[in-house]
Order: sequence, then C-alpha cells, then structure tokens
Amino acid sequence: MFQKLKNILLFLRYYFLCENFRRIKKSDYFDSWYYSGRVPGLQHNDKNPLIHYIDFGVNEGKSPSPFFDPVFYRATYEVAPSVDPFVHYLTVGIAANHSPCKWFDPAFYQQQYLVADDTSVSPLKHYQNTGRQQGFYPNSELFSLPIKPVLSIIVPVYNVSSFHLNNCIRSVLYQSYPHWELCLVDDCSSKSHVRPLLEQWVEKDSRIRVAYLQENSGISVASNKAVSLATGEYLAFLDNDDELAAECLSKLVQVINEDNADLYYTDEDLIGEDGTQFSVFYKPDFNSQLLLGHNYITHFVLVRKSLFDKVGGFSSAKDGAQDFDLVLKLSEQAKGIIHIPEVLYHWRASESSTSINHEQKSYADEAGRASVEDALQRRDIQGRVDTTDWKFFYSVRRKLEVFPVISVVIIHRQDIDFRSWLLQLVQNSSYPAVEFIVITDSVLTDEKSDKYDLDCVHIHQLSTEQSMAARYNEAVKLCTAEYVVFLDAGIEIQSSNWIEGLLEQCIADDVGMVGGMLTPVGTEHSVSTLPDLNNNSGIYYSKFVQDCSRHMNGLQFTQDVSSLSWNFMMTDRSRFLELGGFDDNLFPGLFADIDLCFRMREAGYTLVYLPSVTGEWRAVENGLASFSEETTAHAKKQFQKRWKHFLIGGDPFYNLGVVKQVGIDLTVFRKWYAGEC
Repeated sequence: MFQKLKNILLFLRYYFLCENFRRIKKSDYFDSWYYSGRVPGLQHNDKNPLIHYIDFGVNEGKSPSPFFDPVFYRATYEVAPSVDPFVHYLTVGIAANHSPCKWFDPAFYQQQYLVADDTSVSPLKHYQNTGRQQGFYPNSELFSLPIKPVLSIIVPVYNVSSFHLNNCIRSVLYQSYPHWELCLVDDCSSKSHVRPLLEQWVEKDSRIRVAYLQENSGISVASNKAVSLATGEYLAFLDNDDELAAECLSKLVQVINEDNADLYYTDEDLIGEDGTQFSVFYKPDFNSQLLLGHNYITHFVLVRKSLFDKVGGFSSAKDGAQDFDLVLKLSEQAKGIIHIPEVLYHWRASESSTSINHEQKSYADEAGRASVEDALQRRDIQGRVDTTDWKFFYSVRRKLEVFPVISVVIIHRQDIDFRSWLLQLVQNSSYPAVEFIVITDSVLTDEKSDKYDLDCVHIHQLSTEQSMAARYNEAVKLCTAEYVVFLDAGIEIQSSNWIEGLLEQCIADDVGMVGGMLTPVGTEHSVSTLPDLNNNSGIYYSKFVQDCSRHMNGLQFTQDVSSLSWNFMMTDRSRFLELGGFDDNLFPGLFADIDLCFRMREAGYTLVYLPSVTGEWRAVENGLASFSEETTAHAKKQFQKRWKHFLIGGDPFYNLGVVKQVGIDLTVFRKWYAGEC
C-alpha cells in the first residue's frame, strides 16, 4: 500500500513537471541563453537549461528570464511555496496584468506603446523582443523623468572568462533604463576567446562599442581608451567580471533628477560564480576621513564626464589602485557627492580578485599608499602615509608645524588615586606646551598645588552643586589655550603623543572636534552596529547615537562621525565659546556632549574619530552611576525633541541597510531612534 502511494506521488510529480515543461517552453518567455549564464558549467554539458530550471532552479530561486524576479513575484502575489512563481505568472499573471518584476509595469506599457484594448500582444513579450532595443520605457516613473542623460559604462577587458564577461555585458544589456552605451576596450588579451566574443556582442546591440589595444598597456590605459569612446554626459565604471543590478542605471538617473551632483556611488554586494550573495557592503554617506584610509567607495561610481576629464582620468602610475586614486581626485573637486544606499553593484568573488584574496595584487597596496600621499600633497597637507596590518588600508599622520598651548580640563574624582593618575598623565604626555586644569572642591583646593610639584597643573574650585556641563563651561573660561581637551580621570591614556595626535586633526579649519578611541565600560551600556530596540535606557541610547557609525565603518579607521564623547575629546576653544559651550540648562549631564556635537555639525564643522589615540577605562564612567532611570529617560526625551529634524534624517554615516538586513522594521527603528513623531 505504501509503495503504491509512493508510486502515485512520483507519477503526479512527473506529470506536473512535464506539464510545467510544456507550459514554459510553449510560452517563449524562458531565456535559455540568460539562464545558462546563471549556472556555471551548464553551457559546457548536455543538460537542457529548461530541465535544469525545473529540476533545480525553481527551488534555488533562480530567475528564468532577465525580466522575471521570482522573489519579487512570489512575495507580491502571495504565490504558495509549492508553486513555481514563473508558471503562476504564465498561467495566471499575464492575464491579470501582474508585474513580472518590480520595474516592469505591463499596464503602463500596454497603454503607452501598444493598442490599449488589444490583449493579443503581451506587453512583456513586446518589450523583450522589440521595445527595449527601441528605447521604450518599462514604467511611468522612467517615462516621466525630465532629465534622461546617456550613461557611458566603461569596461576594461583582459583575459576574463567567457562566462564572467557574458554575465557582465548581459547585466548592462538588460538594464531597465535604456539610454546607455557600453564602452569596452580589450587590453590585448592573450586568451583567444576574448576578441571573438566581443565581436559577437557588438553585433547584438548598437549601443555596444569596442576597441582593441595592440599591446598590453595596463588597466588605466585601457580604461582611458574606453572613455575616449564615450559620448554620454556621465561615466560609470564596471569591472569585466562583475555585474550591475537590473535597476542600477534607473536608480542613478532618478537621483540625478533629484540632486544634480558631479559624483555618485552606491552600495554593493559580494557574489559567487552563480550570483549567490555572500555579503553586503553597506556604506556611509561621503566620509572624507574614512576615504583617506581606504577606498570604501569602490563600486558603483558614476561621474560627470567633464569632471573626469578635468582631473586627468586614470593614472597608469597607480595601476592596481587606479580607482582609489581617481575617486580621491574626483572627491576633491566634485560639486556634490551623493551616496545611493541601495545594493546596485555585484562584485564577483574569485581567486584572482582582491575582493576575497588581498595577496593577489600586493603591488596595489603600494599604489594605494602613493595615491593617498598624492592626495595630501594636492590638499596642501604635510604628513606621511603608512601601510597597516591590513592590505589596502592606510594610516595618515599629519605633520604639526605649530605647537599652540593646549588646556586639558579634568574634573577631580574621589573614587580613584587621583594624584597618582594625574602625575602619570603629566609625565607620560610628550606635548611641549600644555596646562592641566583640574576642577575640584574645597578639600583639594585647600591642599597646596606644589604638592604635585608641577607648574603645569592649575587647580580651581567650583561648586560641586553645579552640573558637570556647567563646571566644564566654567573651566573653559579659565583656560588660556587655543585648544581644549576634556578628559575623564577614569581613563588611562595609552600613548605619550596623544595630544599631538588629536591636534593634528583638530587644527584643520573645517574640524570642530576630535575624539580618541575608548574601550567600553563593562558590558552594561556597550553597543554594536545593530541596535537593541528593547533597551530603552537613555544611557544605552546615547552610546548608540555616538558609536553606531564607527562600529559599522570599522573601529580601527579614522573617520568622520556625527558625535563624540566629552570623556576624551579636543575642540577649538573659540568655536566652543561661540556656540555657547554645553547647554547646562537642558542637558546638565547626559546628552550634553552629543547636543554640542550636533550644534557643531549644524554650524558646518566636521567631527573626527581618531582610533590611533586610545584611552582605557580604569574606573566607572564619571556620572553614570548617579543617573537615575527617570533622569535619563527625561534627558533622552528632551534630546529627541530638540534634534527631531536631525534624527528623522538619520545619521549620514550609519547605513540603515544593516538594520533592514537583519529583519528590523525601519519604522520601528526610526521611532526608537528619533522618538515619537
């Protein structure tokens, strides 16, 4: 009985598979050529692509056509897990005017390009066979755009496999935005299949242009030659083994219509041979300091051609890091740099690629270091660029040409051996012109200052009834220096040149504050890249606002941030006073530092996180133990109320893609982050 039932089930499965085979084959929608490109090795064996799709592809979520997205279709039309979404589209969706993917609107296409009441012609089939070659738009959003520039895609080619090159070119050919041209230049490949393959592609679409170099000249020369073929207003750069998402160019043009900038870049992911996603690189909005440390922008880059020409294009001297060198030059002169926080570029992971094997291109590490060095010279910044323990990551040390007096403001703590701590700090600080302003109560003030045997230590009595913010404000008024450091006495500094390190950054005209790297205080209030939305503590929230972006972008990298901690921070004294210092009325303790940081940003100054200057907590963070839950909750509410307009917009250096990726509802996150609307 059991065997009979098993045989019946096998027969039914075979029947439905055969029926699906007939339906799909008859429909003429299945693209065998495209599908074979999504399955490595399939084009080299006798397996029928359609049979492979039915046997394996459906369950693996593979797309049978460049115009059909099974994930989108299944979710949008609630297709049962046991049903092939493609078969559902063929049998139900076409007649019901369902969209096969999120960017093709059959109702719009029918109305705009076909006889409105003639259902004998399928909109998708017409677009697939005729419309896309004629520049027809797949949806009303693209059709209605007032600005529709030609985008020139630049691809240097060298000894790439036919599998990768075909997928690369196909990803451009099937873009939802029609106004592109693909400019490929073969850098005298030694593999015999490359040139014939390029010649075949030229015959397929008039928008594809190809040139061939007579000798191998390097990636920069090949890329510049490809640019010489371009006629578009904008240039975009694609590696010969990578791919673009289907909506990549559409998204870029939509943003161009909203923000007419010179330079654009997107998020990207790392994919395997068959397009399987390995990981996603969520990037911050433009971060000048982070870019000096490594090329976090990488792909996908779109730039106005006139700006590319202005900076001189790619440099052969920087081959291996030519894209890093270019983006540094472009960022220095671009009028507007826009980050599009969507994964629109697929970076292929292969053994010969630096995407997974940094040792493959060791020469590129030095080219990258030289690129940063050149950037410093162009920006008239004196300093040196060092390599680090990580390939393609660099450390910039600026040279100090002046040594202004620095005031280090410290509030006395009774829960530590303050005298020993202070003596150690003074003795281990190498900076030649520094005064230490100690704020304390009458007990310590009554003691003679010479007990410390230090002329650079000045002790001032301020009432302990004053808030921490008020005492800091008063202390700054007592300082005589151009720059002020706020330092908690519970922190042990890890290097003698810590003041020099902070000053290197703080002395720049556009920098408002610089903060060092602090180890967390235990684990109670520690944060990471992702928020704990169940934690409503004002202390935890303040730490997340301060630290989330540097966790995402790398704690080991110098970078621009939205806020810093007053436990270890340097600022220009005059700017501090101009902005009114800490708001001790609204924020006597918690959020006083973040509030000032936000005001600094509002005034146009940048804030820099500097991990090369480190401090280790040796005591509980000053003041945290005294904050009641009621006090912190009130402070959080006040902070969110004052900075609602900033918080709703989000931290520009924190990409919400990392939140969305783990399934956190962005509406819920924004409510937690920005407060009640």
